[in-house]
Amino acid sequence: MDVLSDVLRIVKLRSVVMFAVDSPTPWSIATPPAADVGRFLLPGSEHVFSFHLVAAGNIHYQLPGEQAQLAQRGDVLIFPHGDPHMLSTDPSLAPVLVGQVVPMVDPRELPVIVRLGDPQDAQPTVANDIAPASSAKVVCGFFGSDRRPFDSTFAGLPRVVHVRADTSPWHQAAVGFVMDESAQRSVGYSAVLERMGELLFIDAVRRHIDNLPSQGQGWLSAMADPMVSKALAAMHREPARPWTVSDVAEHIGTSRSVLAERFTDVLGESPIRYLTRWRLELAAAQLRQSTRSVSEIAYAVGYTSQAAFHRAFSRVFGATPGVWRRGPQAVATPAGEPQQHKPEPAV
Repeated sequence: MDVLSDVLRIVKLRSVVMFAVDSPTPWSIATPPAADVGRFLLPGSEHVFSFHLVAAGNIHYQLPGEQAQLAQRGDVLIFPHGDPHMLSTDPSLAPVLVGQVVPMVDPRELPVIVRLGDPQDAQPTVANDIAPASSAKVVCGFFGSDRRPFDSTFAGLPRVVHVRADTSPWHQAAVGFVMDESAQRSVGYSAVLERMGELLFIDAVRRHIDNLPSQGQGWLSAMADPMVSKALAAMHREPARPWTVSDVAEHIGTSRSVLAERFTDVLGESPIRYLTRWRLELAAAQLRQSTRSVSEIAYAVGYTSQAAFHRAFSRVFGATPGVWRRGPQAVATPAGEPQQHKPEPAV
């Protein structure tokens, strides 16, 4: 069972390429929190975060309170928590706010190409093609996702994931596709860019997992742990099965006590508590993405009692399954504030 792919299906990751910076002169741009500029591009996304692909030259990126770091041609930068940051060819330059260089255009007209002149006396301009010569060229965009499954899965990602360019055919092709489609706007370019953005994110997460130290904690570390990853794969393969910790342990060839201890050390919860939460996440996704009845969904994720499913779902999501199905606006208190999600007790 490919657990990462299973989770990504309910995260509902979407991407959009918003603009490309292309300039033969030095430049520096300050970006606000991704939610401030990304939500109008990705309506319905509860969490918005940004990414950048260095298509030519070198740039520097800098998070508030941290030193500037260098990114080179072919590198991919992902800011999974939507942090504000700066991009520049020269970190000593005073940054221009992204709102001053990127017009708020109809998403159907994206991406736009931003050319920056002399930062002292020239105004940014927007063009429909890419200049033949450039000291640095960066393609910038946003990801959108559902908040709950993203937080529970990817909360352990650092503030910036820096994927270094490599010589693999896949990476080279991805860089070329994104750059070509951003510039040429061929038929279907929006769909191509959206899919390529998603692939870049998945590739970044896989590389991050590969480089995690042993004995780490969190869901991503669980993917790199031989024992815990096998346990997760078993439960994700058959989420409706009435698993016990002993059943999972026997399935993967270890003892109940060893599995329970290791699983809790890595994920901070027992295998059955994780399974309960995952079943409810699956149910939440199906309620919004399918027309199946509540009882059918409850049975599909392992509940034989609809009343028990209603109680468990309401405790975790702060709303009944029927209210949740109607969308985020329905899952709110009369004052308009989201209800607090309470953790599901261990089974």
